[in-house]
Amino acid sequence: MSWAGRRRILIASIVGAFLLSVFVSVLIASIYKTPTCTDGIQNQDENGVDCGGVCPILCTPLQRAPITLFVRPLMSTENRVDIIASILNQNNFAASSNVPYKITLYDLNRRPLKSINGLLDLPAGGDKEGGRVFVYIPDVFKSTPTAVASASLEIIPESVTWVHAQPNTRNIPQVRNYVVTKELVAPRIDVTFSNSSPKTLVDTKVIIIALDAEGNAIAASQTIIPTIPAFGDAPAIFTWAKPFSAPIATIEIQPVIPLP
Repeated sequence: MSWAGRRRILIASIVGAFLLSVFVSVLIASIYKTPTCTDGIQNQDENGVDCGGVCPILCTPLQRAPITLFVRPLMSTENRVDIIASILNQNNFAASSNVPYKITLYDLNRRPLKSINGLLDLPAGGDKEGGRVFVYIPDVFKSTPTAVASASLEIIPESVTWVHAQPNTRNIPQVRNYVVTKELVAPRIDVTFSNSSPKTLVDTKVIIIALDAEGNAIAASQTIIPTIPAFGDAPAIFTWAKPFSAPIATIEIQPVIPLP
């Protein structure tokens, strides 16, 4: 074969190889899809389908349902019922936002009187302090002192989406001190909050619970602190119109900071 013929064959081979590589690349691109956390396939380093590993969703076998520690109706005045509740997120490294809940009020015969629906955030923390969340709903029912006997709070586990999260990553103001006055007449609790971060906190909701010697909630309230300056303090005042049903043994105070 002449040199020109060999050259034509070489050129044709190079062109053919190039076209084949382009064809294979297009074919692979059309068939292969980059693994994602929403593709319905257990790939990457996932522990289950679209969960665990690099995916933010916590796999079902690792999830622990939240626990309602208590929910209690409180007669803040002669005909007004408030609700205070505490929920525990048992997951140390998983959180959930906008979790739907339902509170139901019952009479002495366990007949439902009213239901209230709402949303709450469950930050990571497990049995540590950060894993507990307070829910306070004022003036939920107009009633005589004995009409509302009990209440329940329900969270449907299937409605909760758990995502991997570290505890205590939010900027939460701390209680510097508090003072209780007028406990036998019209209780008042003055609280000073401290912000140790370089960011000013705005419109911070705070819930307070007073408990008796047996750990039962005897009063609750909430307020909004307009501003807690960076590296500064701010006051909050909680008042009640009548004495509590028992002496205060413990006070629990929780700023409500939304999950990011």
